[in-house]
Amino acid sequence: MIELLFCGEKLSIAELSEEFNVSARTIRRDLKQRIAHLPVVCENGFYFLDYTNYNIKKYDLIKFSKKSGILDSIQMIIMLIYKTITQSK
Repeated sequence: MIELLFCGEKLSIAELSEEFNVSARTIRRDLKQRIAHLPVVCENGFYFLDYTNYNIKKYDLIKFSKKSGILDSIQMIIMLIYKTITQSK
């Protein structure tokens, strides 16, 4: 789920619960607990990362990735996101 958000995907609870074979309640809990400190926005039932008003630093993304256990699989994506964010400011 985190990898999909970092890749810019818009996620729906129904699709995620079907894809991961868990309840919608589990998906909601994960969205609230595991990625609460990321700028996740919900519009029209779809969750996505919104960096518009979020001051995020490369260190923050790497620290989050280490704690969540996904650093190895998305380190390159994080660098690309950071590059995009800093170029748009």
